[in-house]
Amino acid sequence: MSDSLKVHIGLNPKAAQTLKDLPSEARTPWVQAHIHAQPDTFETFDTYGFLSCTLEREDLLSEVEAAPEVEWVEIDRKMSAI
Repeated sequence: MSDSLKVHIGLNPKAAQTLKDLPSEARTPWVQAHIHAQPDTFETFDTYGFLSCTLEREDLLSEVEAAPEVEWVEIDRKMSAI
């Protein structure tokens, strides 16, 4: 069983605007560098304003939560249980 974790991440307004303004090919590297997460899709961000991501390890959750660009993190319990 994988110890990866599916999460939803809300960005602060400045970070959200930065991400919106980036070309599509630059979005994934930006999230990886600033949020320390692997985006699963940008559809939830474009539609609802939050990122759906996978963390490679559960212990990265505190690192994501500490990122200055992050306002909130919610574990996707349904997807993480699979």
